[in-house]
Amino acid sequence: MERSHLGRIPPVEDGWKQVSQFENDEQVWMLYKKPQAHTDEWTTYKLVAKGRAKKKANYWLVKNHKTGAVGFANDFLLLQQYRPNLYKFVNQYFESILV
Repeated sequence: MERSHLGRIPPVEDGWKQVSQFENDEQVWMLYKKPQAHTDEWTTYKLVAKGRAKKKANYWLVKNHKTGAVGFANDFLLLQQYRPNLYKFVNQYFESILV
């Protein structure tokens, strides 16, 4: 039996804001962002499953909106490998906000 994991919504009081939502294979995913305190070029993102999800329910990403660079590339690659529709959704979101 494959393990499932719980999506952990980041707290609003810590500066997180939900910016998008996507449904993939009957699973709702929410994308949150939080500006980094030390720079305005980088933003931290957390992709969270609503409820439980198989394999992985939380993905961390960091995006530089001036250069287009993505940090925490391992989670981005896991998305691409195991959840291609979700990867496409996140990638399209990132492209839409590139300055």
